[in-house]
Amino acid sequence: MERIVRVLGEKNFAPIMRDSVEPWVGSDVQDGYLTAPDGMKLHYRYNLVPDSRAAIVMVHGFCEFFGRYQELAWYFTQAGFSFFFLENRGHGLSGRETDQFDLVQIHSYDEYVEDLSLFIREIVKPEAPDQKLLLYCHSMGGAIGTLFLEKYPDVFSAAVLSSPMHGIQLGPIKDWMVYAMYGVSKLRGKADEISFGNNHWTGRPDFNPESGQSEARFWYQFNLRVSNDAYKTCAATNRWAVQSISADRKLVKGAAKVQIPVILFQAEKDSLVSPEPQERFAAGSGNTKLVRFASEHEIFNNADLALRIRYYKELFAFLDAQSDGQATTVTEA
Repeated sequence: MERIVRVLGEKNFAPIMRDSVEPWVGSDVQDGYLTAPDGMKLHYRYNLVPDSRAAIVMVHGFCEFFGRYQELAWYFTQAGFSFFFLENRGHGLSGRETDQFDLVQIHSYDEYVEDLSLFIREIVKPEAPDQKLLLYCHSMGGAIGTLFLEKYPDVFSAAVLSSPMHGIQLGPIKDWMVYAMYGVSKLRGKADEISFGNNHWTGRPDFNPESGQSEARFWYQFNLRVSNDAYKTCAATNRWAVQSISADRKLVKGAAKVQIPVILFQAEKDSLVSPEPQERFAAGSGNTKLVRFASEHEIFNNADLALRIRYYKELFAFLDAQSDGQATTVTEA
């Protein structure tokens, strides 16, 4: 059976999302909640494809939610893959550890990892029994996914790490400065307040053409944020910042625990995560292919259609090889 993924351009993005993707989400994509041991409600989505080649578990990035991945999930189904998507605690329709709707808070990345493990045990495996499981992660999700692979090495057959947060770009700020600021904030009882350099939700769009992001995708996702407070997360707490740095250090040190096939997509113009820790992880793990793109952080949202088509060709060539070996054709819609 021929599998064709038709990648959307700028002009046809909004109408196809409105006329095809959103109705598909409304009719075919299931959603629900599960409860973590600490009582946190976690929201998830999934879609089962008949005669599925494999099930892809998707782990999103910082301040993200399912609406930002509807396009990608649609491509996965076009290629014959089922998908499962968990909105991490503090994101989307999942519960929060803070009453400030626009802040992301976490006590430890172990919470993210165990939430993902619970999701796989209680939802993914019962709904997709005996299917090969593949992992797709972006940014912060790449940190979560990498930690998961190191702790639970036998769950996934292969993994995709797209611009993984193996090290945060802090510019002139050093790690020790973040820890020092956290220590001060903790003494002042503000460990769970907004982190230095972050800003609360303003409701004002901040599209910057130099970010590399597709303008059509920016406005689509911004309008989703405007429509629901649950999608307005845009900043971190002091505790989240420290826990992220600690998680990044841990996952690079544990790279040798990851022996399954991994493809790591690196954005060479990335201003959010650092390339060096990605390269150290790739070198230290057992079977990681590093693929570089002249792109900003969100390669799959890049304004350059040719670059995005190349990204999807690399992505589906890897997924094809890790499932049934049948080729997926990637073309412009």
